[in-house]
Amino acid sequence: MCERDASSIRSEPVGWPAGRGTRRASARKLRVALGQLQSTVTEQRATIEARLLDAVTQAAARDGVAALRVERVLSASEVSRASFYQYFTSVDECFLDAYRLHAAALVGEVSSAVRCAGDPSVAALEALVETAVSRPEAARLLMVEGLAAGPRGLSERQALIAAIGELVEASPGDAKVERPTMPLIGATMRYLAMRLAAGGVERDVAGDVRDWAASFASAEDPWRLRLDGSGNAPGQMSEPPSPATFGAPGEGSPRERVLRAAAACVCSQGYRACQVTDVASAAGVSRRFFYNQFEDKRAAVLAAYEHAFERLLAGCAPAFFAPGAWEDRLWQAWLEFARFFAREPVYAHLGFGQTYALGPAFAPRIEEFHLAFTWFLDGRHHDSPSDAAGPQARSALTAAAVAELAFQSLWQGAAIQMLALSPIVMRVILTPFVGPEHARAFVESKLHDHRERVA
Repeated sequence: MCERDASSIRSEPVGWPAGRGTRRASARKLRVALGQLQSTVTEQRATIEARLLDAVTQAAARDGVAALRVERVLSASEVSRASFYQYFTSVDECFLDAYRLHAAALVGEVSSAVRCAGDPSVAALEALVETAVSRPEAARLLMVEGLAAGPRGLSERQALIAAIGELVEASPGDAKVERPTMPLIGATMRYLAMRLAAGGVERDVAGDVRDWAASFASAEDPWRLRLDGSGNAPGQMSEPPSPATFGAPGEGSPRERVLRAAAACVCSQGYRACQVTDVASAAGVSRRFFYNQFEDKRAAVLAAYEHAFERLLAGCAPAFFAPGAWEDRLWQAWLEFARFFAREPVYAHLGFGQTYALGPAFAPRIEEFHLAFTWFLDGRHHDSPSDAAGPQARSALTAAAVAELAFQSLWQGAAIQMLALSPIVMRVILTPFVGPEHARAFVESKLHDHRERVA
């Protein structure tokens, strides 16, 4: 047996730390390195997610939610498809996350604006305008595409309006005045949506919104708006309505059934999810019949919009042009408006809830529809109590408020209650033009006449 020099014999394996203290130091270094690696990975993931949310915001603002495709988001964000699906299950989920992100930012801006404001309602509306001016892509997502993204998009929009309304109601203000808070918020968002869809919002719009909102101020408390006996205020519901709300296609010619079915499909599923097969099945017609009538799904939905508008205008215009004072004719025109949508709630959902479902190319037609009804407000005759009609913005904002009130009723599955809303709606219509006292007196006289007739 050979003998070796004792100095050449190692007590531990080669490369093993010489002592316990050295091993502890190495373990600490390993933990630090792992922590740094984890922090780097977390930062990289946050950066990738932010790029995807920014890309979907840009794509939706430019092309509309109906045109969203994963490929467009990947191209804009320079993120791989595999990475995208690590964060989101679909482009729709990515859109909704972007919506929530921008909604949270807007709520934060409104919170700062109303915190020390003497008039919280006006401060909140001015914050909406400022967002539309300074962050137009985010504003388009919130105000335009929220009215294009189906029931889930509407649910997020409702939650945003409710959050802003709660901030206004919770803010004391220096000299609090009462206003119909939720309808004013929703109406301002609709008005800004129309301006954004038409090209953009200028900062001087804030003055128009401020003046319009100021006309509703009252020292009393006449604006505690409720849609039903349960105490639900407009804008406070956040759950999407059941598809059953939209009803079956019903009777009529096969083409009319297709139009109603197309509207119902878009409202219950969203434009992106709605398929020609769904429409044909609901209408009780074959795909061949569908394609004999319409080039594609878009053509059918476009025809449904046009059909609803033509029927609505045909009902309202004769009532407005009948003999009588301006206020009386507006009252009758509103009753025809409410009766039509009580009979055809699916078209109301399409017009008020999925306003921009067909994308940016349809926005000019939406503006034409809107302006057609503002003419009723602008077309005041010498028998009106006020000598001068309000500016165009006042009429447009008022029309947007009517649309918002109607939508909030429909959102709660209460189309028939649109008629019951007549006193509230007429006060909203008249107040910017004749003042709150005259508007309230007119509505009370109509209610008195109604009670006498039914007595």
